Amino acid sequence: MPTKLWLLGATLLLTAGATSSRALVFACPENLPIITVGSKVIERAYAKLGITLSYKALPAKRSIQYANDGKADGELFRVASFAPDYANLIKVPVAISYLEQTLFSATHEQAPSTCRGLSEYRVGVIRGVKHAETCAQHAKEVILYNDMSQMMKVLSTGRIDFVISGKVTALLRLKTLELSNIRVLEPPLSQAPLYHYLHIKHQDLANQLGGIFLEMHNSGELIKLREEAVRELLEAPAPKMICVSSR
Repeated sequence: MPTKLWLLGATLLLTAGATSSRALVFACPENLPIITVGSKVIERAYAKLGITLSYKALPAKRSIQYANDGKADGELFRVASFAPDYANLIKVPVAISYLEQTLFSATHEQAPSTCRGLSEYRVGVIRGVKHAETCAQHAKEVILYNDMSQMMKVLSTGRIDFVISGKVTALLRLKTLELSNIRVLEPPLSQAPLYHYLHIKHQDLANQLGGIFLEMHNSGELIKLREEAVRELLEAPAPKMICVSSR
């Protein structure tokens, strides 16, 4: 009996060691500060399971396809509207953050209150950012950009009327560019919940995470982590982001 108990204990220790050293890789759209905000929540949830994370930064459209193809364990998070196009990804059904879809302008002090109100205007969006592309479909003219800095510089000249962006992402980029003539137009067009996505090979893990995210939401831990992350990003002289392009 002592020998059996010793073997059982050794097995449990080895299993625990294997779990604690487990690591997953998630694709994420590059150079978007909101990704860093959500990562704080996601990393805390995975830590409760003894799992560490690393990231593969890619252009927004390639990132989601990379995850859907199984080259990563999933994508860090996205809005829900894109999901039907990527059947290999499972949405963990508790929102872990939210995106404030906001208009920015250098030439207008007031903005339409809905996406449909953009029909008279030229609008810039980042290629592959689904929420912005969908909203911009109502615009008179849509200009797609691969780089946020470039898009904001064009907006500053008045060659486009509005930029659609997540509020935190744009405010942080404007801080580094020092374009004083661009204003954020309140209130946001919408507030879209953001969800974590796993490749279908991780169905069991998705179920576990759903429970953890719900506990974090109910306890207030989730919103506290998000608020801390936003504050750190906006106050830091040189904010550190997790999904930065190496190109």
